[in-house]
Amino acid sequence: MTKEIYFITFKDLFLNYLDRKDTTKNSYLIILNSFTSYLNSRNITDPKRNDVLKYKEELLKRLSSASI
Repeated sequence: MTKEIYFITFKDLFLNYLDRKDTTKNSYLIILNSFTSYLNSRNITDPKRNDVLKYKEELLKRLSSASI
């Protein structure tokens, strides 16, 4: 199983596990897809904490800190 397929499966499992409204799950899915796109655009296949922090920095450039 490739890491991309694994992540897609993980997202589905995660969202199905949550006891949240569908609108909340859809919001989470948008966020997860955005992060996935960020990783793919940088050819990051094994993200580390530093990658998440860099992603957060990118988000702070266009969103308020309360949104992150």
